[in-house]
Amino acid sequence: MPTAKGDRPDPIEIEIQPLDSTHERGAFCCASTKRIQNYCRNNARKDHDAYKVRVYVAVAPSTKRVLGFYSLTIKSLIPEDVSEAAKEKFSRVSAVPAIYLAMIGVTDECAGGGIGKKLLAHAIARAVEVSEIAGAFALALDALDEEVAAFYSALGFELFTTGELQMFLPLSVARESLVG
Repeated sequence: MPTAKGDRPDPIEIEIQPLDSTHERGAFCCASTKRIQNYCRNNARKDHDAYKVRVYVAVAPSTKRVLGFYSLTIKSLIPEDVSEAAKEKFSRVSAVPAIYLAMIGVTDECAGGGIGKKLLAHAIARAVEVSEIAGAFALALDALDEEVAAFYSALGFELFTTGELQMFLPLSVARESLVG
């Protein structure tokens, strides 16, 4: 991920699991973004249990210590804010169904170990699965800053027409990349 201070020679081996009461979140440290750290430690489980979001965690095999996480939820977007394609496709209903990547983070000690990329790939795959069941146009997110936006842009995410740091990945594009 963009905040990593350097790449590790070997990727860190992980398993990605839905968050549950056995996962150890107390030592999760993301000093570069306290909001991500605080959410993982203090609110992720509460929001997950209340079905506000679904949280997935990265853990080393045979452990329950959280090394990274992401959360997904459903979001309705305004068509003209997203893109011309969304405006044309959804103007009749005035809403674009989307999966929202509410948060993603990796503990500092694992930065540069590929966990963030694995979590993002997992999130995209889950978003595609949801879109096959209920229909969704895109995976949306809010990039933290320009550097993070550039990272997501390189992966195919587009800025909303309204600018700022709101971005989306059309799930039709994600679906094709998963198949191909």
